[in-house]
Amino acid sequence: MKYSKHKIKEVFKSKLCCNETLKNYKEIMITVIVIAIIIIMLITLVFGTMHIIRDSIYTMRLS
Repeated sequence: MKYSKHKIKEVFKSKLCCNETLKNYKEIMITVIVIAIIIIMLITLVFGTMHIIRDSIYTMRLS
């Protein structure tokens, strides 16, 4: 009886540890996704600004 109680406690502890590890991985994945979205938005902003500046210079040369 003591062995089975000890084994149940051991399994329960390992399950809790596994859940904590999964929570950490979820937080890391969310952070990586957010950083990737921010980088993509910044690159889009830079390229958009470059095109606006290029187009304004081109229209100034024509007039």
